[in-house]
Amino acid sequence: MRKSSTLSLEAKVAAAAGAVLLSMAIARNLMSERFDINVRATLYRVQFLLFINSFMLLGSLFVWRRIASAVILGAKPPSPWLYQAWRAALECMALCRRTFSRVRAKLRSPAGTEATVAGAPGALGRQALLAVALTVTLCTFGLMNASLPPQVVRLDITLDKLPRSLDGLKIVLLSDIHLGSTVGRSRLDLIVSIVNRLEADLVAITGDLADSQVSRLLSASEPLLGMKSKLGSYFVTGNHDYYTADVEAWFAHLRALNIQALHNDHARISQPGQKSDWLCLAGVDDLEARILRYPGHGMNVAKALEGCSPDRPIVLLAHQPRAARWALQERPDIGLVLSGHTHAGQIFPLSIMAYLLNPYFCGLYRVGDSSLVYVSPGTAHYGIPMRIGSRAEVTEILLRAP
Repeated sequence: MRKSSTLSLEAKVAAAAGAVLLSMAIARNLMSERFDINVRATLYRVQFLLFINSFMLLGSLFVWRRIASAVILGAKPPSPWLYQAWRAALECMALCRRTFSRVRAKLRSPAGTEATVAGAPGALGRQALLAVALTVTLCTFGLMNASLPPQVVRLDITLDKLPRSLDGLKIVLLSDIHLGSTVGRSRLDLIVSIVNRLEADLVAITGDLADSQVSRLLSASEPLLGMKSKLGSYFVTGNHDYYTADVEAWFAHLRALNIQALHNDHARISQPGQKSDWLCLAGVDDLEARILRYPGHGMNVAKALEGCSPDRPIVLLAHQPRAARWALQERPDIGLVLSGHTHAGQIFPLSIMAYLLNPYFCGLYRVGDSSLVYVSPGTAHYGIPMRIGSRAEVTEILLRAP
């Protein structure tokens, strides 16, 4: 009798994720110009959601099949700290378990037989109940965490060559707002109110502002018109801004909202009456603009910094940390790069992928002798309104002269 070899469920999900990734590459490189703007936008969003959900399912299968079963069934735990964390979480579920047991006792059948979890009384039922209770608790915690106002994180950064007249310049950094289906006008209103309380000199938005076309988000984006900054507000594109297939319309809309898009371009920032003392605030298109073959777009550091001499301080806005690394390789004289994109993982196990795929994950990094990179964990969230192991952030950066 021939033995049939079957793939494990994890392998099947991994194959599905790989197939979606391949379809993304084919659609974006070979077929994107054949579709109109609406079809392209829908296609990009569907493909991205399928890939992310496939990856999340793969991670969940690994967690439950490898870690949860090992700890619950009494096998050797993967590591002491993980074992302790898991046991602590299980203890937190004790109240839920007792409550469920009382409810279950009331649901006895007329014959007097007690209903069981998954038809298996005893230890197996309790284990299943613990797993379900833990999942519900984690999801509830994630939803509550995502609903909290973004925390304000303050940084003091010494920037080489910064003129004394710009000492104390305050940049408020926003990133990855993802205005769309789960981040709407009320959330953006809250973000803008936080920014206004900080009394920023500059506001920098490092990409992924929106997940849909301008026409669908006119009302939701209106709070940006009330965002205040003394020396201007600036925006660079992220990969999701290109998924909308509506970048030029967003540029025009942002101009109407008093926000300047830095499309491989820069602005000279100086205090009133101090025009000779300035820093170069530059911005580059997202890396995926070239992958998507978006007409007239693509990361171009040389163009963005044209006119920014090495003897002036340079602050670069680049959505992805990989772009930050490449920009510093091309122009080591860049003093500070502000990025986002990673969301600090947002939800485990995506944090593993975000950590492995990006040269800078979250927070402040020193690169070389005089360059710094700051990666924001994001000001809102993408997709499911949930954060586990991360927190949304509005970053207040004070630049200091050496």
